[in-house]
Amino acid sequence: MANVTSMTMKFDDHFMSFSPNEYIGRSIFLSGDFDRKLADELVAFLSRRGYLPGSGATVLEIGANIGTQTVYFCRSGKVAKVIAVEPDPRNLSLIRRNVALSRLSPLPLVQSEMRSP
Repeated sequence: MANVTSMTMKFDDHFMSFSPNEYIGRSIFLSGDFDRKLADELVAFLSRRGYLPGSGATVLEIGANIGTQTVYFCRSGKVAKVIAVEPDPRNLSLIRRNVALSRLSPLPLVQSEMRSP
């Protein structure tokens, strides 16, 4: 797949566009997700602790990459909004595509690097 720059696959409750030549993309292609179980476990933990109110919470995802966790958080039904921060414009393009294909509400996307002073 060296010549494939990106591809899109449909899963049970979402679509995901990714590069099969990158680590996360290979994981999605081979296993069908990238750490979805961990995202679901995090949402369940935060919910049990009372950090996710009934109307949903806002999640700040720093280093959103292609938006796998962004999509998983939104699909959980417990998160109302995700603010995705990602410095790489190629990844931002894939986040936008993944959010649109999965028919999620438009999300605030921030192209920025997080640096310590």
